Amino acid sequence: MTTIRPRILSIALLASIVSVGLLSTAQASDQGETAKQVAVLKSDAPYFQKVLACKRLATIGTKEAVPTLAGFLGDAKMSHYARFALEPIPDPSVDAVLRDAAEKLDGLLQIGCINSLGFRKDTGAIELLGSFLKKDNPQLVAAAAAALGQIGTPEATALLKTALASAPADQKAALADSCLACAEELNKAGNKAAAIDLYDTVRTAADLPSRSVIAATRGVILTRGAEGKDLVLAQLQSDQVGLYKVGLETARMIPGDAMTKALLEVLPKLSAEKQAHLLSVLGDRGGNEVLALLIDRAKNGTGNIQIAALTALRTLDDASSVPALFAAATGDSPTIGAAARQTLVALKGKAVDQAILQELGQAKGNARLVAIELAGARRIAAATPELLKATADQRPAFQLAAITALGETCSLDDLPVLAKFSFATGDVVKPAQTAFLTACKRMPKDACCEKLASIMKDASVDEQVFLLNLIGTVGGTKALELAGDAAMSDNDAIQDAATQVLGKWFSPDVAPVLLNIAKNSKSKKYRVRCLRGYIRIFRQLGLPKEQKLAMAGEAMKLAERDEEKNLTLDAMSRIQSPEALAKAVEYLSVPALKAQAATTATTIGEKIAPTAPAAVAEAMQKVLDAKPSQELINKATIILNQTKK
Repeated sequence: MTTIRPRILSIALLASIVSVGLLSTAQASDQGETAKQVAVLKSDAPYFQKVLACKRLATIGTKEAVPTLAGFLGDAKMSHYARFALEPIPDPSVDAVLRDAAEKLDGLLQIGCINSLGFRKDTGAIELLGSFLKKDNPQLVAAAAAALGQIGTPEATALLKTALASAPADQKAALADSCLACAEELNKAGNKAAAIDLYDTVRTAADLPSRSVIAATRGVILTRGAEGKDLVLAQLQSDQVGLYKVGLETARMIPGDAMTKALLEVLPKLSAEKQAHLLSVLGDRGGNEVLALLIDRAKNGTGNIQIAALTALRTLDDASSVPALFAAATGDSPTIGAAARQTLVALKGKAVDQAILQELGQAKGNARLVAIELAGARRIAAATPELLKATADQRPAFQLAAITALGETCSLDDLPVLAKFSFATGDVVKPAQTAFLTACKRMPKDACCEKLASIMKDASVDEQVFLLNLIGTVGGTKALELAGDAAMSDNDAIQDAATQVLGKWFSPDVAPVLLNIAKNSKSKKYRVRCLRGYIRIFRQLGLPKEQKLAMAGEAMKLAERDEEKNLTLDAMSRIQSPEALAKAVEYLSVPALKAQAATTATTIGEKIAPTAPAAVAEAMQKVLDAKPSQELINKATIILNQTKK
């Protein structure tokens, strides 16, 4: 131990020396930079260079810059920039020169220096600022008051309180604002009692605008915290809208059971409109007493009070509220029912689902209809057996509600039920098809398509067409396989549907399927459609250049018509490589393709000329030799000249 301790001390000493050395180096650097910028200010440099010097000094300035900057405080053009540079310098000499300037200058230059004293929270300027409060100049008084508010000490507070009490009407608003700022500073500094006193001074002062009184009331309530509950209650009973809103806001913010209890006690004393507002606040606060109250108002309240209670229950997420909510949801009032249903859908937790399942099992009439809708909206999978029963209900509204709900709750094994209604006739078809689609989108893609494939086996042609479109929406590997097989069917309607589905596919894995159909389909119409779909894949999707070029080559081989060949050439214009350029040039000799080949070549050449000038130059010369339109000749000439540069 005796040998280790001196070593530790020596390491600590070395670290201290290094730290001091680094600090000294940084200080020396700042001083050197400061001297450089001061020299600019002292020189005959242009105005904008002096402005830049001030901005630089605001970052690295030291006390050595203060005398020079002080000389610009009386300069109308430079004063602002000088103060900007002085304000961050951590040296008492800055405060001294600002005080001196504030005392000697007048007008906007004086007010600017006063603002800087406030920014620096210069306690040494309090007496000077206090003297300005007695002047007849409203701008000067407002600036001095604002600075005192920023300083925020007890001494500044005393001056502001005195000034507020005796100020003329046109100065009171500015002084009140400064008092509020000062109270905030006092509270930050831990002087809670002084802050409360100053807020109360503003709150009770005469001839102040309502905004000042409102801000002071809010400030004093939040500063008092739990001790401010009586003042909260007073604002809730106020006829002034601004103060009432402060009451509602702070009622949410003041913590503790005492505040909640006080709000419960004042509730019956308020108007119906205010009770509705306060129920929302109580819902945010929570607690067993609040829950009991809200359930009671959800059952027995009327109008806005009942709606507010139903809505507030949403924030409590308690399953015990479900019976009251369900009763309201199944009542005669559409407005009340809608509010209750929205809350029942929003409540969280399995206990709520279980309570709704219980209602579903026992409800009759309209209540059963609501329970069915809620089971679907909440996606309660356990409700599926009851919903399946409800699909046999002879009442159309109940049957449609059950089918719609199944779209949100059913499993793979239940899809044949939705298929049955989707293939039916009448009003049930469209809702059933929508539910069928909703269900399929929720399920694993390949497993869902396996189930759809099994349904297709016994389906009619029209039903298979519907299922193919559904499969295309679901997507996935199995869906692609099914659509590809269907596209090679002997039935024209099925081929038509399948090729349309494949033509809209938005993943590159469809390319081999489309290529196979384009090669092997017995129908020219579907070969052309799939070839166009194949071209779209390498035109629009983000594939490697080499793969795109290979696909373009396959398309050109398969294309039987000039339309598809030109379409392929147009798609090739997006492949920015020398290889694509060379391939496009090959078709300049084909009359029907020359215009598009030249367009593609110049489009690619323009893009890659900086990186492949030789290849581009050769290609542009071939374009010129082919003699396309004058516009393309001009473009090729420009590109060729660029390659020479």
